[in-house]
Amino acid sequence: MNEQPEPMGTNEEPSSARTNLETLQWLMDHIEGQVAFGDTKAGLLFTADSILLASLLAVSTSEQFGLESLSRPAVVLAGISCAALVGALFLALWTILPSRANLVRPDVAGRGLTNFPSIANSSAEAYIAKVMGATTVSFSDDAARSIHGKAGWARRKFRLLYGAITLTMLAVALGSFAAIFELLRS
Repeated sequence: MNEQPEPMGTNEEPSSARTNLETLQWLMDHIEGQVAFGDTKAGLLFTADSILLASLLAVSTSEQFGLESLSRPAVVLAGISCAALVGALFLALWTILPSRANLVRPDVAGRGLTNFPSIANSSAEAYIAKVMGATTVSFSDDAARSIHGKAGWARRKFRLLYGAITLTMLAVALGSFAAIFELLRS
């Protein structure tokens, strides 16, 4: 009853293992897609925030609409709006920052079959031998660990993105309030 798992390199895998591997592959693709989605949104937000910040600073330093011509409440609102945009830019950049885990040595990060630093530091022949000698179960376990880590990374990205979007909305609202206040004042 104590059977050894078959190596992955054989042609005859149980259909349940194949289904398990296909499910893991689908899940990894899904999470990778979500990570890429978050990076794209953060990049677009970074661009929009840069334009908003540049516009706010250009208007604030112009001779016609400079800070001297604004009321004290409008200057305060514009200043807070500017600070919120800088915070949103920082969070957007932090969101798209690559994982430091990809930079660590494989002996620190682990030597799994799907561990990026471990794969990169192996010769092609050594990695192929390692993968072909692995059992379906060990490969599935390693893939599941990678998926779990990638899911945590995706959650981190979306939390940062949520904060960046919130700061952008705050900046737009405060900037709008400052403009409305000045329009009503004049």
